[in-house]
Amino acid sequence: MSAFFALISLAALSAAAEAPDFEGRFTVTYQPIYCVRAPCPPGRFTIVADNKRLGTAKAVEVDDGGLEAKVAVTPGESSISYEGAFWLSGETLRIRPVRAIPGTWKDEPAPEGPAAVTGAPFSFKLVNRTGDVIRGVYAAPADADHWGEDRLTDNLRIKGKIDIALPAGACVYDIRILLGLRPAEEIRRQDLCRDPVVNADRSGRLIERVE
Repeated sequence: MSAFFALISLAALSAAAEAPDFEGRFTVTYQPIYCVRAPCPPGRFTIVADNKRLGTAKAVEVDDGGLEAKVAVTPGESSISYEGAFWLSGETLRIRPVRAIPGTWKDEPAPEGPAAVTGAPFSFKLVNRTGDVIRGVYAAPADADHWGEDRLTDNLRIKGKIDIALPAGACVYDIRILLGLRPAEEIRRQDLCRDPVVNADRSGRLIERVE
């Protein structure tokens, strides 16, 4: 991965006078190039904020400022979300984050007020009724501001089912489902303690992904 993603200290950024190209919350996704015969050429990094593509890069440099968090995107289609600033110069993306988390930011505010909780780990069953392959599942408490890591280890076939384990704590979850033909379906505010079966059937909020 080091050939794709250089995690280095950018002391020069501290003294840099130029204003950043963007400040706020954004997500960086690594997208590989698939080929018939290895080795495949390096992929690209896509920067997205508010479901809008802000640019692409071939290399990323991060001034993590001592953040005790995972700050590097790994090969595949995983994503890291940042709160901070970035500079895009040619094919190089320079990032100075104040926060870094796996996955993507949620694009609407969390609900106010207390929510139901559970005292023990539990799971929910996801049923694929979308007519498409599911290749990513994110499940986050409704009061979280981000989706967290992908909970699917392999694609879920059409009409397939899978049990997804969750930790003790919140019962009310938001669920984000990535479909093979580009849309994402978001199912919001589901009490999984009361109803642990989630039917992905495109009846939720559909979002055309841009990453």
